[in-house]
Amino acid sequence: MQINVEALQINVEAPQINIEASQMKTEAVRINTEVSQMNTEAAQMNTEAQQINTEVTRNNTEALLKIDSKLFKKGPIDSL
Repeated sequence: MQINVEALQINVEAPQINIEASQMKTEAVRINTEVSQMNTEAAQMNTEAQQINTEVTRNNTEALLKIDSKLFKKGPIDSL
């Protein structure tokens, strides 16, 4: 008899547990979607940062070449 009472109680509680589990799953999907969106945004930001770094490197190289060119025109003694 005790087993039947416990089984009935489990049967009563099970639907509520299933509802809560379903809600938790829905929340997990929502969080995963947000994380995925954030990862996409981060990847876009990384791409932009790489493009900026490439441009900065190009500008620095051009500046160094101009400096080298000016020093070369002066000659080694004049540049000192």
